[in-house]
Amino acid sequence: MDAHVPQCQEMGAMTKDAMKPPSGLTGAVLYAKDMARVAAFYEQVCGLTAAGGDKTHVALQAAGSLLVVHAIARAYAKDIVITQPPQRREDTPIKPVFGVPSLAAARAYAAALGGVLDPVAREWTYTRQGSARTMCDGHDPEGNVFQLWQAAGEVAEDRQRISSGSRFEADIGYSRAVVAGDWVFVSGTTGFDYAAMTISDDVTQQAAQCLRNIEAALQQAGSGLADVVRVHYLLPRTEDFEPCWPVLRAAFADVRPAATMLQAGLADPRMRIEIEVTALKRRAGHA
Repeated sequence: MDAHVPQCQEMGAMTKDAMKPPSGLTGAVLYAKDMARVAAFYEQVCGLTAAGGDKTHVALQAAGSLLVVHAIARAYAKDIVITQPPQRREDTPIKPVFGVPSLAAARAYAAALGGVLDPVAREWTYTRQGSARTMCDGHDPEGNVFQLWQAAGEVAEDRQRISSGSRFEADIGYSRAVVAGDWVFVSGTTGFDYAAMTISDDVTQQAAQCLRNIEAALQQAGSGLADVVRVHYLLPRTEDFEPCWPVLRAAFADVRPAATMLQAGLADPRMRIEIEVTALKRRAGHA
């Protein structure tokens, strides 16, 4: 029996060496029904960089790691139903973890792209080797759970506030628009001419003025109406919406952003329409 001990020890050493990970990238593969949407979600929320792909997968790269978003085979994907909002898969055995400069910015990106990063109240602090991190879970547009972390005490300086000069911004405490990275979030905007603080009685003229106010804010952010990806229309009277279509079509016919129309009372009875948009500034090299 003793004669076999050295051989067993040698085999054990070989096994340990064989299990050492190779140098270079490590990462994960995530299967998705809507590959393009899920890949865009992780690229923007986690600050990953596109690193190639084809019709079956998209590779996203961060420092030292790779996330591959792979399309689920059509034979299986057709039977998968993704609810809106998606059903969160808390029982997922594995969840990817990414470091981000700002959890606050990531939370805004996630909400705009169909996912969720849990609220601030559900964040926690984890200390490893003397370094503290603020952690938070979330889920992507298909319900896959992920985790983000930010170095405790660090605050990203990529937030820009834009004002239109309206007195309402100071009175209420908000900005006409907020820029966070490549995203521009424009507040609900009405048909006031903010320079003169006048407003037309005509709903179509109000809609046109709304868009001029929005465009001015987007231009200050280095963006424009062509970058709008989502728009919300709020009107007290649903019958006022159709007369506005030609004005809206002139602004967005070539853009075709995701859109929602809601009937809701507005803050001033003179206001007949309010428009809110989200824009994603186009990066060089991105279609």
